[in-house]
Amino acid sequence: MQIFYKITDDFFYKLFRLLPAGFYSGLIWFMSSRTVVVPVHGSDKTIHIIEYGIYGFLLTYGVFNIAKDFKIPVLQVLILGIITGFVDEVHQYFVPGRSCDVFDLLADSIGLVSGLFIFLLLHAVRKTKKAS
Repeated sequence: MQIFYKITDDFFYKLFRLLPAGFYSGLIWFMSSRTVVVPVHGSDKTIHIIEYGIYGFLLTYGVFNIAKDFKIPVLQVLILGIITGFVDEVHQYFVPGRSCDVFDLLADSIGLVSGLFIFLLLHAVRKTKKAS
């Protein structure tokens, strides 16, 4: 019976860690659904990089402690994040006043990788301070 509790606790722990990324992806979807867009001249890609940088950080936080191997969470974050960016761009194609742009997807991917690396850097610094 204790095995059941361990599995249940582990499942809820993983779910809890993924909640911030899940809520944030919902926010991205909601903002992409808006037809009223504030005109942003020249800084559209910067907004995409910041938006997906935050998403990459939250997604890495959610996935990082689930797997024991370092490569698995990095691949999961990259795959999930790029798929999210792709689906978001396709979604925008069907929203009046919005468009699907490959360069937006590229900016999303750059932001995603930036958020991933910021999390890993902060994690490494924290781990180093804990060890000393």
